[in-house]
Amino acid sequence: MTPIVRLEHVTKDYLEGGQTRSVLGGVSAAFEAGHFVAIRGRSGSGKSTLLNLIAGIDQPTGGDIYIGGVCVSRLRARERTLFRRDNLGFIFQFFNLIPTLTVLENVRLPAELAGKPTGAQASALDLLEQVGLADRCDVFPDKLSGGEQQRVAIARALAQNPRLVLADEPTGNLDDKTGDTIMGLLDRLTRQAGRSLVMVTHSRQIAARADDVFEMHGGELRAVSHEALTAAAD
Repeated sequence: MTPIVRLEHVTKDYLEGGQTRSVLGGVSAAFEAGHFVAIRGRSGSGKSTLLNLIAGIDQPTGGDIYIGGVCVSRLRARERTLFRRDNLGFIFQFFNLIPTLTVLENVRLPAELAGKPTGAQASALDLLEQVGLADRCDVFPDKLSGGEQQRVAIARALAQNPRLVLADEPTGNLDDKTGDTIMGLLDRLTRQAGRSLVMVTHSRQIAARADDVFEMHGGELRAVSHEALTAAAD
């Protein structure tokens, strides 16, 4: 079976003050389709950079990134944007909802941007029902709690029925109880629904839920067994 994500010798350098800073030093890995993959690492380790590269938001300095057999790192900027729109869902730590749009309008937006308004209303309502916010359709984001905003963000990320969902610390701005609820919801709407989920997280507890765990350190990505993850917590 073709992995949903394949990374081949991916590097990322930044020019800062006339000096080159290497963030990723030749990352190679494969993430299986239908799995929940957790990527752990300290702040500044490069894990969010890697997620943005997989999403096609940024471009690697070297190497190739494949999603479902498509080499997204070799697509032009416009092609990457369209591929991301049609195939990926992205969930941000700070929600990134549009404040001037209602809950329903935020969830409908991806379909409308894709030029698929037919059925967008019914689909958005169904997703809001699934995340338990059907009664908040006409509310604006600033009237919602953090957990409610993240549930709207999850619904929006699923609006185009993506095969791959990317999440950057989606519970990092939430209390433990709300974060646990969000993780249960994400698991039900992604892995249990046959989608793939790749999540960046600091949390060892969240990583323990994943099928596969990777750790970013020194610009390198390595697989971590659940046994090693548990032992590190002891």
